[in-house]
Amino acid sequence: MDLDRNLNVLIIEKSEDAFNELKLHLDKIDNLSMKLFPAYTLENAISIFHQEAMDVCFFGVEMMSELGEIGMKTLQRKIAHAPIILICNDIPQEEYSENEGLNEYVLRKNFSASVLNNAIRHAVEHNEINLQLKAQEEKYNKLFYSSLESTFTINDNYKVLECNQSFRDLFDITNLDDFDFKKVLKYESEEEIFGQLSKTKERRAKKI
Repeated sequence: MDLDRNLNVLIIEKSEDAFNELKLHLDKIDNLSMKLFPAYTLENAISIFHQEAMDVCFFGVEMMSELGEIGMKTLQRKIAHAPIILICNDIPQEEYSENEGLNEYVLRKNFSASVLNNAIRHAVEHNEINLQLKAQEEKYNKLFYSSLESTFTINDNYKVLECNQSFRDLFDITNLDDFDFKKVLKYESEEEIFGQLSKTKERRAKKI
């Protein structure tokens, strides 16, 4: 993300006073140009996202209990590509932050231009890395599961951990847990094993 351009910043807070407190410090950041969008309800936040593309989202921790689990999941789906910075009163648990899909957090008592500037930059960087990893994972899954080759992974005990449909068709597998890969290990070498697999139903087996 180009941080030199004007950034649209959504601020989901419990009240106008809370928004103004954050705005006071954000306005003091000299090296970032931002347009701030306050939201005090889930509906308001989603409506703003439908009207404008958001670059960063600040989220008051108090709003989590008000939105509830379903509300949070709905909001996260709508703002999936925008980094989220949690506004806290106390330091959150690391596991909690990761589970909620948050990129950064700031403490209200530590509000300052420098702290918020660093939080925005770190959140943007962290979010871009996550999006790249997600894109790579989706690309891998697409290649893995849609391949015409019989593609699968096994552990050291020859337990098949995952496979694509071509592999299932190759052995008429309905329940992978019941499949015994050792039955195909009567051949002496790895080349013979995969060569034999490739002969079955004229499919090609690929080791990854």
